[in-house]
Amino acid sequence: MIRYYNGIQEAINDVVENTTIIVEPNQYKENIIINKSINLRGNSTLLFNNRPAVIGTVEICSDDVEFEGFELNATSNSYGIYITNDFSMLSGINISNNAIKGYAAGGIYLEKCHDVTIHNNSLDDYFPTGEPKHIHLIECNRCNIINNIINKHIQNDKKEYTVGVKLDTSSNILVEFNEMCRVSYGIYCVNSKCNITNRNACDTGNTFGEQVYEPCSEHC
Repeated sequence: MIRYYNGIQEAINDVVENTTIIVEPNQYKENIIINKSINLRGNSTLLFNNRPAVIGTVEICSDDVEFEGFELNATSNSYGIYITNDFSMLSGINISNNAIKGYAAGGIYLEKCHDVTIHNNSLDDYFPTGEPKHIHLIECNRCNIINNIINKHIQNDKKEYTVGVKLDTSSNILVEFNEMCRVSYGIYCVNSKCNITNRNACDTGNTFGEQVYEPCSEHC
């Protein structure tokens, strides 16, 4: 049975676990919280940050979530997609084929997650100031970051400190086939080990290559 709703959050609140929600192409001014296992699929669907005080345009706090096919436009000092749960470690999340634009804090933030895949997304930061970590993992394990395009659009000749992918206290992370442009560091590792980086292209403005800061692939 097909049901129609007035908004994305209304649909999320109403459906049962393991439902697929298909969002029609349109412009939606709302922030959404995904707190159950669902598949949320857009079709070049525009989603605008409607509440500047919230931490993310999309917040995911449940296991087994698929989020794909959206264009997110942040309008405040927030994240595009914010993934964490205060009470448990999240797993089984797939973020793919999204365009995330105009965030000041960061594009995709994950904390205490495992078995998460982030692939085929484009992340574009247009803020003239700020030091975003475009994809930022904290205390994560067994995650894949594959084939994403990251671009920092520098305005007013400012040289902000930016990171393409930051791994913080994380392990067994695969980072490969990503393109990063106008970033200070391509892959920045802090207290992380047993990670694999492979064939990432990074342009810092002065150098071109994978650009890994601190050892990222340690023998375990």
